[in-house]
Amino acid sequence: MYPISAICIFTSWAWHLSHEGAGVAFRIDALRSTTDQTSGRHDGTRQEDTHMTKKRIGLFPHMGYLSETSRMVAAYKALRAMGEEPLVATHGGTYEWVLEQEGIGYEVIEPRMSDERCRAFVKANRVDGQAGRFYETDELESIVRHEIDFMRSNDVGVALTGFNLSLGLSARKAGARYCVTHLASWSPVVFERQMQTPYNYLTERVPSFIPRTWLRRLVNWIYLNSKIMTKPFRVVADRLDIEPIHSTMDMFMGDVTIVTEAPEILGITREDLESWVPRKPGLYHDTPRLRYAGPMYAKLFGEVPEEVERFLEADGPTIYVALTSTREDYLRDLVGALLDLDARLLVVSTVHDLRIEHDRLLLAKHLPSHLVMPMVDLAVIHGGQGSVQTAVASGTPIVGFPLQTEQMFNLELVQQHGAGLNLPLQRLGRPHDVRDAVRTVLDDRAFTANMRRLQEIQAGYDGPREVARILLEEADALL
Repeated sequence: MYPISAICIFTSWAWHLSHEGAGVAFRIDALRSTTDQTSGRHDGTRQEDTHMTKKRIGLFPHMGYLSETSRMVAAYKALRAMGEEPLVATHGGTYEWVLEQEGIGYEVIEPRMSDERCRAFVKANRVDGQAGRFYETDELESIVRHEIDFMRSNDVGVALTGFNLSLGLSARKAGARYCVTHLASWSPVVFERQMQTPYNYLTERVPSFIPRTWLRRLVNWIYLNSKIMTKPFRVVADRLDIEPIHSTMDMFMGDVTIVTEAPEILGITREDLESWVPRKPGLYHDTPRLRYAGPMYAKLFGEVPEEVERFLEADGPTIYVALTSTREDYLRDLVGALLDLDARLLVVSTVHDLRIEHDRLLLAKHLPSHLVMPMVDLAVIHGGQGSVQTAVASGTPIVGFPLQTEQMFNLELVQQHGAGLNLPLQRLGRPHDVRDAVRTVLDDRAFTANMRRLQEIQAGYDGPREVARILLEEADALL
């Protein structure tokens, strides 16, 4: 009888999670229809008309995520290196400055997303009690209408995004090939193979008499079959005569979903992943395709400041904390716990105003992680694929506190390879647990050795170039 009870427990938890915080509405007033009203030019390097006969490739980053923005920067640079001039467009937001610093010209599509709106969007994708809807229905309809106008006006044939989910409706209505990279390794083939472990926050709360193997099967089934958070998408699809979103997984996937991981690390061969077909076609708008590209992580502008170099050159172990999407209270708890260790602590504060002073602590708003991580002994991260792959490229072991289940999966892979630890987010409020985990990784050199083994594997791939090649193939197929 207990499996039925567990279903009730888990379903209630999932439903509560998906609707928490959904009361924030963002009312959109007038919808603009002309090209001039739809977008605004922001020039870094001017984007010239290439006069190509084939459809244009458009990159549509969500500016609420640094990892998302940096991946689009990597794709942009790879396309430029291959002679392509991609169009970059966004609704603006928190990390818009990254495009400006990189000198990348871009368009802003209405309605513009403020920093506050970006933060609300990011919260919708978290499992720390702040989850909600990604969009309210009227807001989503406005966004989709403007994106359709923009893509049609600019002859976009291939659209790439990370987590700009509205593009799943607008690109298809505009007749563009819709490609995504944001799923990382988190794809249906993973769930069909029962590879996703239950979120560790959940396993600590489900009664011990429920078998964990059964819970694992349930979790993977839910990810494949759920329609959580899809209602606004289904309503807007109906209003605009677009084929509806059939499941949560369908909402996340594109016509082509690009898996940005090394097959040897993920544990699924290229042949198995790229030949995948859905076991339940009715859960998807069409027959989606999966393509391997290999690792893809940020290599942003800037050098390591001299102050940081001097700080890290001092004696003793060094810890790099980059919890860029977390709550400020979690970050404060973590810093307080780690300052009790005999280690130097370099913390990226991003949007948080910590104002903590200590002789073994250095705070920085933003740092080029791909240059900093090779200089430290341990990285503490949330587990987004970009951060994990940066740590792998640096040979630096990690301790991770995932905010959501995709990060959980990335950290589980690292833990299974013996290159780090994956802990429930709520452990950030338990200083003793935090210190024990960090000491374990710092004291056992096997974690570093295993991470360097992954480093050698990952070094054999050029993810951005492969993403660019896939996009060009898709554009050529439209001729």
